[in-house]
Amino acid sequence: MDTVSLAALVPRIAAIADVHLGNHRQFATPTVAGVNNRAMEVARLLREAAETAIHRDAAMLLICGDLLDIDDPTPQMLTLAVHALAETLPIVALVGNHDQHSARPGDHALGPLAA
Repeated sequence: MDTVSLAALVPRIAAIADVHLGNHRQFATPTVAGVNNRAMEVARLLREAAETAIHRDAAMLLICGDLLDIDDPTPQMLTLAVHALAETLPIVALVGNHDQHSARPGDHALGPLAA
């Protein structure tokens, strides 16, 4: 009888947390088109994390809260997040305290990213 290891049955899940994508002021330049250089660098690193997960054969990327730094991000910041994660692997994003406006279902910043 062939034995199969548990590792062969369980898909790899890559996980990141506390990305806090936003226009932080410390070590940042002024905003251009609603985004500063620090937010661009965080988005670049988010993209790199997703690409690393792909190269390591992860089945999905789990974002364990606080993808964004505020609960009412600008359209430019949402677009930056979408572009950083586009054409990667399946993503599950958990709502963190910085993403959430209230305890009501759906009252959070990640709603527009569902599409």
